[in-house]
Amino acid sequence: TRVQCQACPVGTYSAGSATVCTPCAGNLNSPAGSSVCSTSYPVFALVAEWSGGAVRKIDIGTNSVSTVGGLSQSFGATAVEFFSDGNSVLYATRYSVSILSLVSLTSTLVAGSGSAGLVNGVGSAASFYYVCDVKLFGSDLFAMIADSSNHAIRKINLTDNSVVTLAGNGTSFYAEGTGNKIGLMSPQGVCISADETFAVISEGVGNRIRKITLPAGGESISSLIAGSTAGLSGALDGTGTCLLYTSPSPRDAHE
Repeated sequence: TRVQCQACPVGTYSAGSATVCTPCAGNLNSPAGSSVCSTSYPVFALVAEWSGGAVRKIDIGTNSVSTVGGLSQSFGATAVEFFSDGNSVLYATRYSVSILSLVSLTSTLVAGSGSAGLVNGVGSAASFYYVCDVKLFGSDLFAMIADSSNHAIRKINLTDNSVVTLAGNGTSFYAEGTGNKIGLMSPQGVCISADETFAVISEGVGNRIRKITLPAGGESISSLIAGSTAGLSGALDGTGTCLLYTSPSPRDAHE
């Protein structure tokens, strides 16, 4: 299950950008991108519900819950990420990624064939195998995907819905390198740096935290931030390879 909160916290509104939140008087609320405060737009959280196969909405003020996006239960919702306008979200199932409008409550497929595979392509011609996390970047023009069972990090261009593989090759192993020479073991979460020059990846099976540098126009480059090169599990504080994790999954980590 994955929870994603609206861009601005209770009592604030976004002054033209989801990253610039301005306080509202009297604890009023407003949607991201609005220039006014309003009691009619409560702050909410969205929940990607795995077993129920739906995207659910929780009104933070009243704690009421409603379903805003119904999915096939066999596919299950795995991740959700707000666009900066606050009016739509990118959500993932095991085998696909779609856009859900929070205004019209309609869904549009972005990429994914509906069955497991590691195929680069456009829209439904591309395939994934258990998407665990999605993160928007590049002014919402791109999405980065933790494609867990493919042991890969994928990228979607949202202007044409084309999918490419940034790191990994479908095989579970550990190796630093570039592009498809990088060995990943079930990546679970993605966190993109504020300057978008690198991403931090959690490996659920490898028990490691990896860094994927994203050079402009070049192949991605991997390096180990924390955890054992042998994939050992444990709970040991330390530095670099001298500390141990057990199935880390920091999907909502921030710089």
